[in-house]
Parts: sequence; structure tokens; C-alpha cells
Amino acid sequence: MGVSFRVHHSDPYQGKDGGPPKEISRLIQARAATINQHAGEDEGWAVWSGRRNRRFQLGVFLSGKPGPSSLSFDHDSWYGDLNLDADHFCELPVGPQIGLRLVAIVEAVLEVFSRAVGDDPPTSLRRTKRELEWLADGGTDPGPGTLPPLRVRRPSPMPVERFWELVSATVDERTGAFLLPWKEADKFTARMRLLIEDLDSADHAAHAESVMGYLSADVWENVRASVVSLGREMYEHVRATPAVLGELIMTTEAFDGGEHDLGEALLYLEGSDSD
Repeated sequence: MGVSFRVHHSDPYQGKDGGPPKEISRLIQARAATINQHAGEDEGWAVWSGRRNRRFQLGVFLSGKPGPSSLSFDHDSWYGDLNLDADHFCELPVGPQIGLRLVAIVEAVLEVFSRAVGDDPPTSLRRTKRELEWLADGGTDPGPGTLPPLRVRRPSPMPVERFWELVSATVDERTGAFLLPWKEADKFTARMRLLIEDLDSADHAAHAESVMGYLSADVWENVRASVVSLGREMYEHVRATPAVLGELIMTTEAFDGGEHDLGEALLYLEGSDSD
């Protein structure tokens, strides 16, 4: 499964009067399980998780004094801690609104997540049959309510000089960047993402499309990664002169998807398990 959600409930009242009702906690737990089920059945999530074995795990914590919320990247997985005030759900009556609020909160987190990373996951989740019927009968979707700021932590990009040294030493999948441990590989791909963003102009895309025809988002991403794989000098040339990209695609093996195409592999570089 490409996405999993862990929902934890911390009772700051230690079971005394005034704490979140057990019914609310049970509804949140049950709705989280439904989110997991739907994500496992949804084609969009299946495609996303199947790409380089991506995974997104979100923990939702309820407490009286919530700490900061954050998303962090670790190897090929994203982890989120969403810390909410217990009263965030207690203001709602027990019923479909509890599940609708949880789904809206998760969707809001996914939206932040999708803006922060290059490998965007789906940003919407299904509503249950009961929730849809309740809304159709005139029920009001409470939305996510007031969410705390969500901090996104990513690995710092590898220094530029070190990055290009590795690219120049990478001639196949047994050399150069492919020898990096995973923590350094994460820094390498963080720098890679910044470099391909600088090639994402309308002029560059037009020249690529003129020789390739229709460009899907994945193909366009891989084309730009292939430019980076050709080294710093060629990358800077293409960045400054978009027309060169069309010529490269027609004449260079790096764009044919064959054994000389290292672009996609570098873009999703996993690194080794050693530190």
C-alpha cells in the first residue's frame, strides 16, 4: 500500500470529565482505517506508490497542548506528524462530520505535501457512502477547521561542485552517483530537482514537444533529468539556449530510453543501505 495513516489519541484529561468523548476517538480510528482501505484500492495512489516504491505515512495526534506539525522525508518515504487540539473534533456532534473533518484535514496536508515535492501524490480522498448520503440530505461539510502551521523538512541539496563531480563520474549504474549511501543520495536528488526546475520553461518545453510530439508530465521530467546526466557544460548550454534541447533529443542516445539513458535513474536515485 502506498499510503498508511496512524491515528493516535492522547487524552490530556487522564479519563476525567471534560476529555474528548470515546465515541469521537472511535470514529476517528474507524475513519482512518477507511482512508487506508480506499487508498489501497485507488488507482491514482497505486500508480504513485508503485513509482520507486513511494510511501506516505501520516500520524494524527490529539492532545490538550499540541506540539508543532511537520512533514519530513526519509529515503523514499514521507512521514507526517499532525498535532491537533483535542477540541478540534469535540466542537462537532458525533456523526459523519467527524469523518468528514478528518478527511478534509488529510487532504489539506496532502496539498501542502504535493507543493513541496517533485513526486506529487494524489491530493483527494474518497468520501464514504454514509458521508455522501448525509451531505446529499443537506448536511454541511465542516471542512478541516483551523489547522496549525505545517513545516516541511527536506534534505539539504548537495553542494553544486560535488554534484557535478559525481555526474561526470557516472557512466553507468555501477559508478559515480550510484555508489552513494542513501542519505547522500537524498541530497543528490534534492539538487537534481532544483536543476530540472530551471529547465521547466515554456521555451524548453516547446522545443522538446516539437520533436517528440505530446509530452506527458513524466516524460518531460525524464527529458530534463537526461539533460542533467550529460554533465554541467551541456546542461548550462541547454539552460541558456532552449533550441539546443530539440537538437539533443534527436541526436543523443541519452533520450532514447535505452541503456545510455541515466536521467530517470539519477532523478530517483535510491543509494545503498550503508551509511
